[in-house]
Amino acid sequence: MASFQFWLLILYLTILNFMTGFIRLRVRGDTLGSYQMSNEERCRRLCRYHWRCSHFSYSYKRPLEHNCVLHTGYLAILEADCGWVQEEASQSVGNACGSRLCDDAEVCVPSPGQPFRNCLPVSSEGNSSSQFSAADGLQFLACRLTAGVNQSAYDKYVDSGTHDDTPQARASLLPGCLTLNGSLPCNTHYRSRLLDEWPGDAIDTVRVSVYNNGQQQRYVTFNGTGSTFLSWFAQDRVMASDWSDVRDEVLHRRGGFFSIEGFKYKRIIYRSFYVNRYHDGCSNDAGWLLVAEKDTCSYVPSAGPFPVILFSSADTYVNRNEAGYNKQADVLAVTVKFKKTPVAAFSGRCDP
Repeated sequence: MASFQFWLLILYLTILNFMTGFIRLRVRGDTLGSYQMSNEERCRRLCRYHWRCSHFSYSYKRPLEHNCVLHTGYLAILEADCGWVQEEASQSVGNACGSRLCDDAEVCVPSPGQPFRNCLPVSSEGNSSSQFSAADGLQFLACRLTAGVNQSAYDKYVDSGTHDDTPQARASLLPGCLTLNGSLPCNTHYRSRLLDEWPGDAIDTVRVSVYNNGQQQRYVTFNGTGSTFLSWFAQDRVMASDWSDVRDEVLHRRGGFFSIEGFKYKRIIYRSFYVNRYHDGCSNDAGWLLVAEKDTCSYVPSAGPFPVILFSSADTYVNRNEAGYNKQADVLAVTVKFKKTPVAAFSGRCDP
């Protein structure tokens, strides 16, 4: 009798253990962490760059709660009416995060400069709402324009479907093209797929910076919220700059420009990323920034290949003919910072 009771107890504990494991699998799965993300792609990226993540689950019906769950092993069994989708993490990461060298409590985020990655802490369940996910608040390189490569900067920027951040494309790029250092070898412009996807509701700021030999010379930060990949570049979106007047200076009604598309004239002048206060003949041109694809004005160096990146080295706009202030840059970079998304408590329930 005692033996029968013993085996009955063992059977009960076995069934209980199985059922407990099944329920845990059904509700949560082998969970590494849960986060609030504004879209599925950001959840995918978080899993891809976390070295322990093998799968992720994302729900479209939980916008104000933890809707991104990372898994280290098996997947959770989630009800279809919860709006969950599940996907295995891609192991083909064509950047410095491919080796997944960060610690358990960190996520690897690619960086345009040495060492080409950042290991940043991720906030998970149980943390206070003042914490944020590591995918938020970081600057991602959306575009790098390289001086003197005999390619149109504007055409590359708007070339939908061209993505230099795929593993295959990155493998063929010269090493300098993935940095902001123009002294390193690079023979092309760099264009991220972010320009095609451009999640305006999730973008905090966009920054344009010009560099010489890896040193930032001037920058302008724009409000990117609600923008498109073209409309963010506008004077009424300027938030900060080391040009003190670029936000408030009144652009001349004839020849004032603040445009990525810029100015074209009879196929002999083509300027993009054009920020100009006054435009009325070469001797009168005054402004802050331009990328010259073709030009006939003497202040644009005619020797050597195009494009030429010119900027005012003063803290204001300058007449482009003014000696000493119309400087050349070797790189113009467009970087994007995503909004910080507060982490909410994981409730373990479906939304109605």
